[in-house]
Amino acid sequence: MKLFRTLIFIACLAIAGQAFADELHVADLVINPGESKTVAVELQNPDRAYTLLEFTLKLPEGISIVKDSKDDWAVTLNADRFDSSHTLEVGQLDNGDYKFLIYSMSNATIKGESGEILTITLTAKADAPTGNAQGLFYDQLFADANDQGTNPDDKAFNIRIGGLPGDADGSGAVTVADVTAAVSYLLGQQPEGFVFGNADIDGNGQISAEDIRAIVDIILGESSSE
Repeated sequence: MKLFRTLIFIACLAIAGQAFADELHVADLVINPGESKTVAVELQNPDRAYTLLEFTLKLPEGISIVKDSKDDWAVTLNADRFDSSHTLEVGQLDNGDYKFLIYSMSNATIKGESGEILTITLTAKADAPTGNAQGLFYDQLFADANDQGTNPDDKAFNIRIGGLPGDADGSGAVTVADVTAAVSYLLGQQPEGFVFGNADIDGNGQISAEDIRAIVDIILGESSSE
């Protein structure tokens, strides 16, 4: 962590005051309770070639970064945009957020002006609250080889916990089959492939007649819009 702080101090020496256009990006994510999924973090940097990236990632309740068999965070740099001199450090803060630092002791620049810089494997707890949530990048610092840096604005991305609302059978679409699956579950059966979070439309932790009516409404709404 001493090296971590030193590098941040060096990069902060010349924070520029100009308008900022470069940013991190994550595509909208759908993850079901109990599921793990690998997501790509992209850097769009048409304005400047950077050597150092520092940012903090906040995840919603019930979502966390996986640790591998060596107790390391499941985060991997994209070799197409970095060379062997780049180092990645990841740490978890007291508030549960994740601090990332990517740097090169030889001041090698990140390759390209857009595209994936790393992947993160996330996991959702079995009891993760279902519904729409957000991840957030904040406390960001991007610096170039001349120690000129800038602080981009906070950047949020969407996370849907529980998959597609109404997709009770996990087929990827909302159809009459989802109504059948939800009714079967309500009657005490265990339909194959049943996705509880998708069927629990109102997010109250149980499947009821209200959820079934909501699935029907989704189907009718999709049909009328075609």
